[in-house]
Parts: sequence; C-alpha cells; structure tokens
Amino acid sequence: MTVMIILFVLIVSGSIANSLSKDRFIDRLITKKIEINGSMQWISMTENQHKSGKPVVLFLHGGPGSANISLLNQITPGINDHAIIVNWDQRNAGKSFSIFKSRKALSFEQNIEDAHELTQYLKDFFNVDKITLIGFSAGTALGIMLVDRYPEDYDLYISVAQMVNGQQGESLSLVYTIKKAQELNDTKALSELEKIHFDFTKPKEILKNTQKQRKYLLKYGGVYHNYDNYSHEAKSLWQSKEYTFSDFVFWPMASLVSLKAMWHEVVLLKIEELVPVVNVPIVFFCGKYDMNNPTLLVKEYYENLVAPKGKELVLFEHSAHAIFWDEQERFEAEVIKALDKYTKIKNHTPPNNANYLLR
Repeated sequence: MTVMIILFVLIVSGSIANSLSKDRFIDRLITKKIEINGSMQWISMTENQHKSGKPVVLFLHGGPGSANISLLNQITPGINDHAIIVNWDQRNAGKSFSIFKSRKALSFEQNIEDAHELTQYLKDFFNVDKITLIGFSAGTALGIMLVDRYPEDYDLYISVAQMVNGQQGESLSLVYTIKKAQELNDTKALSELEKIHFDFTKPKEILKNTQKQRKYLLKYGGVYHNYDNYSHEAKSLWQSKEYTFSDFVFWPMASLVSLKAMWHEVVLLKIEELVPVVNVPIVFFCGKYDMNNPTLLVKEYYENLVAPKGKELVLFEHSAHAIFWDEQERFEAEVIKALDKYTKIKNHTPPNNANYLLR
C-alpha cells in the first residue's frame, strides 16, 4: 500500500511539474510537449523560432530508450553557437514516458515514422527546407533509415558509433570481452561470458545475453575509454533542469520498456544490405576502442557505401563507444566543422504560427 501511495505521489507531482514547465526557458533550452502520431512527446531546443541563420540539428538518442533531453547542451555547449540543437525523448522514453502507455505501441518502424513526423514539424516550425541529423548508437539505425527513405528532408547526417550489423556486432563484442577476461585472468567474468550463446531466433534471450555481456564490456573499456561505470550519465540526468524528480525516478523503467520492445528488432538489422547508398552527405564518427558497435564493421560499411553527396570517416583515437563523453572538445569541434562544410540555410523566415502542434 505504501509503495502505491509513493508511486501515486511521484506520478502526480511529475505531471504537475511537467505541465508548469511547458515551453519554459532555462539555460537557453526551451522544452516543448508536442503530439507526434497520436503520442505526446517532449523535445528541447536551444533557441526559439525567431532566431535565424543557423542549421537545425535533431539529435537521435541511443538505447533504444536512453533519452537525455539536455545532453548536448550540457557537455558540448559550443555547438549552440553554430546550430539550433533539438533533443528528442523518443516515444515512451525519458520525459516522454508514461506508465500507462502500452509497450505494444513501441516498435522500430514506429520510431522511424515518429522521427519523420518530427522532422516535418521542425521544418515548419523553423521554416527551413532541410534539417541535419546526429544519430548515436541505436539512434544511428534510426538515422540511416531516415536519410534512406526521406533524403529530401536532410542536408547532413552525422553518425556517431554507427550500427551496421547487429548480429556480427554482438558476436565480435562477446569475443572481445572473453579475450580480455582471459588476459586479465578474470575467472568470474569468464564463467559468465562463456555461458553466453546468442540465438538470434529468440528475441527475449538476445536482450538478456546482451545485458550480461555489456556489464563486462563496460569494465573492459569497450563502452567508454575514460570511464568504467555509468555514474556520469546518471549525474547528467540528475542535474538536468529539464527533468522532474519523477522523470528521473522512472527513467530506468522507461529505458527497459523500450529495450524489451525494440532491441531484438534493432539487433537484427543488416544496414549494409538495407542501405547500400546514401543520398545526403554523411560523416561517420568512430571511437578507436568501440566494441559496442565495433568500429571494424563501420569502416567496412564506409568503404562499400555509395555516397554521391560526400562521405567522411573521423576516427577518435581516445574514445570508445560514447565519443561525446570520452572526447568532448574534439567531438564539439568536429560537429561544428561538418556543419560549416555541409549545411546551408536556404529559407529562415520566422513562421506565423509559433504554437503549431502536430495533429
């Protein structure tokens, strides 16, 4: 009974705080709750629609479900001087989470369509012809499918730790952790890792095995090069003024719901077969030590990818998977460099309807 009362108080307080915080301005961030394909979802933006002359950048977080609506504003604030950054907590993740929503509505295909609708919203809201995408980790699967289906909407795609072939990636990552455990004589890790066998025909087992393996991948430097735990990520969420206390409390549940609903879909994608050609400029950011989405696979994909509008691969020598945490200053500089090279605002007259909502 006590637990139910606490949950009720958290939900109510969170709802009230969210309502009061709608469209608020804090540290250059504006949070907005908008309707996307019948679902109310949250975005943040670094400037309002009356600013002009900067490209609009939509950040696609990873996970699925690993939302952080103020991430880039916190750790790479210099990008704000060159672009309007839009962070999006995807359907039922982060601030967009609702304990009452059905997880049946969550799918990778639904995320693609949500991102497509959000793109139209941003084009209308800022009155621009195209926007830029930055995708990270699982968000790169979403990003690459978007530029493949709707190239007319985007002027640049920056891929950070691109997912290429989930099955190959999981296998390579498992081999890496077993080898590291052997080198370090980590008998406890070996006893767990050697029991893992990926059967990609069983969706529930895929996630369980990934979660077991990632614990040691984190320990052995394949996730971060400069961290061995997630405390800095939790601190970032806690310090975000855009999240209420209940948002923070329910964040792990929201993340797990998304992972259970979509991880098996994402891991079975074979991007090299699905998207052999990209008709927008594409820049790959790869961490030298990334064994979450192994850089080896990204390099192979890059070499074979047909990209008539231009392609680049930028290797971060002191990074693993989460490049913007490992090399914040260089990440910021490389994003700005790519924006300056490939983006151009063609139409930036402020829109007439500042309160436009998707229906």
